[in-house]
Amino acid sequence: MRSDGTLWAWGNNSYGQLGDNSTTTRLLPTAVLTPVGAAAGTTWTQIAAGIYHSVGLRSDGSLWTWGYNIFGQLGDASTTASSVPVAVVTPGTVGANTRWTSVAANDNHTVALRSDNSLWAWGFNAYGQVGDNSLINRPTPVRETTNGSWSQIATSRYHTLAISTSTGQVFASGFNAQGQLGGGNTTNSLVLVASVAPVLSARPAAATRLAVYPNPARGQCQLPALPPAATLQLTDSQGRLVRSQPATPTLSLVGLATGLYLLRVQAPDQPLRMARLAVE
Repeated sequence: MRSDGTLWAWGNNSYGQLGDNSTTTRLLPTAVLTPVGAAAGTTWTQIAAGIYHSVGLRSDGSLWTWGYNIFGQLGDASTTASSVPVAVVTPGTVGANTRWTSVAANDNHTVALRSDNSLWAWGFNAYGQVGDNSLINRPTPVRETTNGSWSQIATSRYHTLAISTSTGQVFASGFNAQGQLGGGNTTNSLVLVASVAPVLSARPAAATRLAVYPNPARGQCQLPALPPAATLQLTDSQGRLVRSQPATPTLSLVGLATGLYLLRVQAPDQPLRMARLAVE
């Protein structure tokens, strides 16, 4: 993904996973096609890839997939491969006015969050990695059975992980022969179960709100009333560090892709200050 919101791919393309309307292997980056039916003015904001399929999130919260689909990992209600982006089916039971906000993929299944913090998954499910208390492959998104609230997701080949928004605890479902679910056993799980990672005796102090304007912003934004000797960190929607620098009243956003970011400002002997920043 480039800073102008375009998406590029290269390499093996046996199942159309490069999204360029071909199955030709590419030795150089080739543009992923803009989806037919995508809203005008939208761009790519997040990407993920399985073994033979790819997933892209656009700035309007729509989700698109392409490539191998024998297990339903494209989430378009079919098992037909596609060499161009196709829309993931919006579940009929989602909360009103919600949108896709985050996506993860691995091997032959896909997992995504919506803006109400609900977790949905689809595709290969032989070990319970979809988390719907079944071993049935799913060609459309299904909500994980606990109906929990989740802040972050990740996937491995045959298991799924999620972080609870209320406790910060890791949950997992799927294959567990090597104990990868973190529950202290080697039993597979068809639903998300809590890890047994130690819990802090006291939760860290809550961060105070960081003032940012304009928000959404384009080009730059202002950070008024910064404490002295403050440092700033900017992470993207997948938790990857994008910037780390001394905090200044004006923050340049040049070079950042359109999307949601998290701003953290820390100063000596001061509570952490945080804010969500939308970059246009």
